[in-house]
Amino acid sequence: MRDLGITFQPNTWYRKRGIVNFATLRFEAVELSGPSLDVREDLSGLLLSYPNYIPLDQPSMTYYVFALQTREYRQPGSTRVFFDDLKAGIEQNGDWLTVFADSFEDQTVATDIPVELPVSPLSIIAESLWYKEREEALLEFTNERQRSGNTSLVCDATLRVQ
Repeated sequence: MRDLGITFQPNTWYRKRGIVNFATLRFEAVELSGPSLDVREDLSGLLLSYPNYIPLDQPSMTYYVFALQTREYRQPGSTRVFFDDLKAGIEQNGDWLTVFADSFEDQTVATDIPVELPVSPLSIIAESLWYKEREEALLEFTNERQRSGNTSLVCDATLRVQ
């Protein structure tokens, strides 16, 4: 985890763009932009690895949204992060090709992801549907705040101290 020294303003939409090289399975950079913010952080050399992966029987592309808070970086204020107007894509021959886009207008509930151990068939996972990776995930579709349309997804990073 890196502290970029950025203080995000409440009730403000920001754009985050992750740049990954799937050929080398390495991150390249992350870009953050918004009012008075335009940051590119070099992540070259960092391994593209997601430790809580779902064991699928064939390759797939997944897209995650989440809010994360740790005891070390705990800050005052809201722990909720809203997501809207998402796009994922690949660069092909110098052109940007969108392979996934969602504004959260077509789903009302996120259910637990179906898992069959030791390996889950990809066929049991619905394409373009948002799932909770963990049952304790705090997320919901809401019309409380959106960038466009009527709905967004809010993730809550409330840190439950046990």
